[in-house]
Amino acid sequence: MRAYRAIRLKLFLRPDQIDDDQLRYVELPKLRNGAVILKWTGNDLYGLLYARLALTADVDANAAFEKLLAKTGIEKGVRDAILARRWILSHDSHEQARVMTVLSGQYMAAGAFGYKKGRTYDWPVTHLADAFNEVTPRSFLGLMIAAAKYGTPPVNRVITPEGIRHGLREASKTRVDQLHQDFRWIKGVLAPLAGLLLPQDEGEVIRVWQKGKTVETLIQDAKTYKYLPPFPREGQHEESDLLNALVNIGVIFRREDGRIDMPDLFRVAAKLLKKGGTAPV
Repeated sequence: MRAYRAIRLKLFLRPDQIDDDQLRYVELPKLRNGAVILKWTGNDLYGLLYARLALTADVDANAAFEKLLAKTGIEKGVRDAILARRWILSHDSHEQARVMTVLSGQYMAAGAFGYKKGRTYDWPVTHLADAFNEVTPRSFLGLMIAAAKYGTPPVNRVITPEGIRHGLREASKTRVDQLHQDFRWIKGVLAPLAGLLLPQDEGEVIRVWQKGKTVETLIQDAKTYKYLPPFPREGQHEESDLLNALVNIGVIFRREDGRIDMPDLFRVAAKLLKKGGTAPV
């Protein structure tokens, strides 16, 4: 495409695609060297949320958000300033956290020790991150939408901590469904692990898969429905390859002590357990 001076091509690829060691074409190093990593920070995600609220076409919602901003002493954003990221809620994390506190309270629990459960501003981003510490806008907005629809909040709040936890469950289901569109094998690999307590020894994870004949089932399913299984080479079908495939796409990670763990973003929908973590539905 560089031969065409009037055309500028933008190609969007997942990191696991461009880093796939099975790719062997000549121009791959040029693609990798010229790549720009698209990463959303918590600051970016809240800027997106507040921009959506400020620019909504819903008259009642727009008026309510404008009233909230007036109460906190923040100027209402206008479209040009929002799109250019000049509006304070587009980039100022301190002001973003102040608005989130008005919407949902400051902490994820009530009482004198509520702070131990984390701030409502930090909690969604922390629990929506994959193993690469990346959060997608769709997951973040999905959590907030589900939280706003959950139950009946107090008169002085829009969402509640329990609503935010419910939003994580909904976002987790959506994210696993999205993964399944790209990796047809993902649900069949995660299903046997349901009920497993994390973090867990690697050997125990492999034993669960062996007991359920997960590899054999996956190979047959891939042949039947004609999709690529997560194995690096033809004829090499090991449970350790499944682990490595899940690590490569950010679904699981190895702790420093070697034990296997999984981010809440996937763990909740996959119905794995974790002490002190959000329980699956």
